[in-house]
Amino acid sequence: MSRGARKVVVAFSVLVLVGLVLGVGFALSERWRARKDLERGLARLAARDLDGAISDFTRALEHDPRLVVAWLKRGAARAEKGDWNGVLEDSDRAIDLSPGLAEGWANRGEARRRKRDWDGAIADATRAIELDPKLAAAYLSRGLARGMKRDWDGEIADCDRAIELDPTLPSAFASRGEARGIKGDSAGAIADLERALALDPSGANANDWRYLLRRAESRGR
Repeated sequence: MSRGARKVVVAFSVLVLVGLVLGVGFALSERWRARKDLERGLARLAARDLDGAISDFTRALEHDPRLVVAWLKRGAARAEKGDWNGVLEDSDRAIDLSPGLAEGWANRGEARRRKRDWDGAIADATRAIELDPKLAAAYLSRGLARGMKRDWDGEIADCDRAIELDPTLPSAFASRGEARGIKGDSAGAIADLERALALDPSGANANDWRYLLRRAESRGR
């Protein structure tokens, strides 16, 4: 190889090396920006600034589309706003990236339940439970979907497990209480509904629970 040819090869190699270094530096810079946006989004989510959190998580994903936690947390913020289509989209992406993460399946199952896809909700919650048998929210979500299919025993069993794992879930007590009332267990229904109201006396569903409690009390006389 002539001296001139060797110079060309060396120059080309240097250019390739510089390009690789710049590429790695850019990738690291993008990931750093993604982490910063993620941290800010988490803080805003904790402060209930849902729109700000969604914006931050979206920016994080623009910098790093494979940041699974950003998909999950943006879905969580969208759930708080009742955007169940958005939760489905974000959960789908999280599951694609990390199919072994129970939270993604649980979130998608809850979104499907909210959209009245009972079978889809049960399937996703079941998968979440297989991946994480201690995920109380997945048991509750599956129990609620089973109740909508009139599977009262399944609803009660799932609420039992949810309560074992997290005895501070008012919806688990209320759902189990309603199912017990339907099955004729007025005493069990009254106890559960009273517990639900003690845990969350002024929540969005409190008036419904009071109605169910009065009905159970009338049946128990």
